This record gives sequence, structure tokens and C-alpha cells, in this order.
Amino acid sequence: MEAFANSSEFRASTTRILDAIRARSADSFVSDNRKLEGIADQDQLWLRDTWVPMAVAAGVKRIAVVVPHHGLGKIASEEILGRIEMKAFSTRTFTTVSEATEWRQGRD
Repeated sequence: MEAFANSSEFRASTTRILDAIRARSADSFVSDNRKLEGIADQDQLWLRDTWVPMAVAAGVKRIAVVVPHHGLGKIASEEILGRIEMKAFSTRTFTTVSEATEWRQGRD
């Protein structure tokens, strides 16, 4: 996602992530949020209350999140992660895709 997405775009894109997870029987993925600008509160709550339970049901165990170094994208990513119950799966933030990929693959 790049810049501001409206609620339907945001929810459709995160639902496509779940579709890909299910299609590949994946248990982990890298979320590259470096171009993310912001996510509305209602979408953050939807992610927590709707998307996370669906991700858990799909078998997600690890999500590596690549965050921008600064700005709204960093704040939005941190807000989302702060709202999500982390008992369902492991999540860590990274500043590079390569570090995130290495952790996602279980090579901490």
C-alpha cells in the first residue's frame, strides 16, 4: 500500500494477504510498511478485531513488519502493533526487508 488508503481499499488489501496465506499454507510473512502513510482508527480496530482472528485461523505464527525510519508510517505501524494481542502470533519490527525475512524464516 502506498499513501492513504480508504477503508475499503485497506480492508481489501489485507484480505488479499490472508488469501495468499491460505493459498500457500504459509505460517509467516513480511509486511513491508515503508510506504505506509496512515491508517484510520476504525481500520486499526478492524485489523485487531477481525483480521487478526482470521490470520490466526489461517495458521499465521510470525509476522515481520518493516517500518519506515520516521514519519506517519512509523507511527501508524507502531499504533497497530500496540493494539494487537500478541499472544496469537509473534511479531517484530525491522528497518530492512532482509532482516525481516531472516527472522520470518526462523533464523533469529
